[in-house]
Parts: sequence; structure tokens; C-alpha cells
Amino acid sequence: MYSSLLSLIVLILDLYILYNMYKIQDKTNQCSCANTWHTQRITNVIMIIIGIQILLLIMFMIFANQKTPTMQLVAAFLTLVLFGVHIYYAYVMVSYIMQLQQDKCMCLDSTFKTTFTVYTIVRVIMAVIAIIGLFILIKLRNATQMSADELAELNKTMKKIKSSK
Repeated sequence: MYSSLLSLIVLILDLYILYNMYKIQDKTNQCSCANTWHTQRITNVIMIIIGIQILLLIMFMIFANQKTPTMQLVAAFLTLVLFGVHIYYAYVMVSYIMQLQQDKCMCLDSTFKTTFTVYTIVRVIMAVIAIIGLFILIKLRNATQMSADELAELNKTMKKIKSSK
């Protein structure tokens, strides 16, 4: 429930940023200090993120009852790609904010600038939490995995226990 609501909020904010990026890139826009290489990259990355999220959503809706190894592998790959794209997105967003501050760009809409700055901070925090969570999952998985020798020893012990009864 909460992840769906969070995904919807992120999608709405991404669409808001995408809309404003298109406005900044418009030829009639007089705010040239805001139209840097960042705007095109942010536009492209948002389109990629939305596309992958929609693809994952469709995959999970269609194959909800069929958790085949192939589907799980494709979903894991797309999730990993999405994770990398999110990290790059956060980098470009931070870089864009720093560029706007360095150039003292005042012609950009203040509401958009504030929203973009807060959203960027939230995105970076989300990326850091995701990285920490990934490392924790890897550590937990490695801690709970048995080696082949340990598994064989456990099987031998279980057979001994069964034969002694």
C-alpha cells in the first residue's frame, strides 16, 4: 500500500519535473541560464525511468501468478538497471542545482526550483538508503547461505538421526 502510494507520488513529481524541463528547453523561454546540458539529460532519464517502471508494472500484472525463473531474472535485471539509472539521475539533479546556484540563475520559477531542490535531496537520501539496504541484503544472504560441504554434512547428520530411530 505505502510503496504504491510512494511510487505514485514519485511518478507525479517526475512528471512535474519533466513538464518544467520541456518548458525550460522551449525556444521561446527567456531563461537561458537554466537551459544547460542537464535539462536534456534529466528529460531523457525521467523518460527511461517511467518506461522501465511501466514495463515492470505490466510484467508483474501479467505474470503475477507465474513466477518463472526467466521472469524473475528479467525483473531482477530491470530492477538493477533502474537502480543504476536512479543513481545517475540523482547525480545529474545535484549537478544541475549546483550549476544553477553557481550561475545565480534567478529567472527560473522559484516554486519549481524549491520543489526540484527538495525532491533532489529526497532522491539522494532514497539512493543512499537503497545502497545500504542492498549491502544489508547481500550480507544477510551470505550469512544464511550454507556451503556445499556444510549442506552435505547436515544431510549426513540427518540421515544418522533417522537411521538411529
